[in-house]
Amino acid sequence: MTSDLLIRQARVLPDLTSPPVQLDVLIRAGRIEAMGPELATAASVPESIPSVDAGGAYLTPGWMDLHVQVGEPGHEYRETVATGCQAAAAGGFTAIACLPDTDPPMDRRDVVDFVMGRAAGLPVTVHPIGCVTRALAGEEMTEMAELVAGGAIAFSDGRHPIRSAGLLRRALEYAVMLDRVVISRAEVPELSEGGLMHEGVTGTRLGVPGLPSVAEEVAVARDIELAAYTGGALHVQALSSARSVALVRAAKEAGVAVTASVFVGHLVLTDEVVGTSEYDTTTKVYPPYRTAEDRAALWAGVQDGTIDVIASGHTPFARFETEVEYLYAPFGQAALESAWGLLGAHVIAPGHVRLERVLAALIEGPRRVGRLDLPRLEVGAEASCTLFDVDTAWTLAEAPRASLGHNTPHMKTPLRGRVYGIYNNGQWVPGW
Repeated sequence: MTSDLLIRQARVLPDLTSPPVQLDVLIRAGRIEAMGPELATAASVPESIPSVDAGGAYLTPGWMDLHVQVGEPGHEYRETVATGCQAAAAGGFTAIACLPDTDPPMDRRDVVDFVMGRAAGLPVTVHPIGCVTRALAGEEMTEMAELVAGGAIAFSDGRHPIRSAGLLRRALEYAVMLDRVVISRAEVPELSEGGLMHEGVTGTRLGVPGLPSVAEEVAVARDIELAAYTGGALHVQALSSARSVALVRAAKEAGVAVTASVFVGHLVLTDEVVGTSEYDTTTKVYPPYRTAEDRAALWAGVQDGTIDVIASGHTPFARFETEVEYLYAPFGQAALESAWGLLGAHVIAPGHVRLERVLAALIEGPRRVGRLDLPRLEVGAEASCTLFDVDTAWTLAEAPRASLGHNTPHMKTPLRGRVYGIYNNGQWVPGW
């Protein structure tokens, strides 16, 4: 790793509205010192500076993942902050937002401080998300101002839906004063209890208890109404149904301060995978994979900007936790390292969503939700960038793994598009 770097012959996309320009980019002491077509031959560039031949690969501002679960503190055997950041770098992400479902959870300033301390000096920037309620119990609000002072960029109860409408209302009102977003897991537990996969024709044929889309849609509708009433900023995490997309689209058109995300897997798979994989427990996710019609609505939502963020949904587990019967397996996948290859192969290459819209949902959308400054590819700016292509074919089985979580159904899935490295926090991390 080095703080000085010359990236040669990159197709630079300083923003997502202009065509790429082939340039050399010189980084000195963590900042972009020069950009030009022939810097590699300039006398002002010392030969001692390490260089990377991009070979026409794209260079964009660094990507951010808004939904990453790490096990530290409490479940370090699943993922530590360090291994999560290594996996993020391999996936092309220069920043991640960590969910508060740790043990203890991030409901106190000292836990947030602990996570930030673990992240210090790493090449990937870590942004904690603070709990909405103490102990994720859904009963008493946290000291939100203290969590923000520690570095929390948003509030969420992570994998726990906020059951109480009154409490969510108060959280939205309080978050307004702190200029923060409340992230909602859209679920009505009374409608989803006992479900394992999408409730529909496929689940009925397989005899697997269902998670109906209405459990998500009722919660989306309720949360949007509360955001409209309070004037608070709401982010709906992980849309999975066509009706949910339509609800968010209508709310945006009505001027409600709502944003939304989708997990990469839901842009790729449908509920059919549970049967075709012979009940592979790594296909058990929440929200569940739904129908092809729902997936098409998600593609459309990303394309037209209704869905602001594409997130990996990274939720790693140890082998002993997933090598069980489908009924007893936890919900979630390790997803950081495969995210870009899946998007390239199954979303961009088939033409479901344009490249620039996918990149906007990886670069701009997450930072708008987190109230963070966008990285800039311009002279004088602090360097935070991702070098990648959209063509290289590969599989996870070929690549070295950084994440401790191996719970993915995509080990042999054909992937397209490779990350060649990231530069962030004064460090270059090459791809494999």
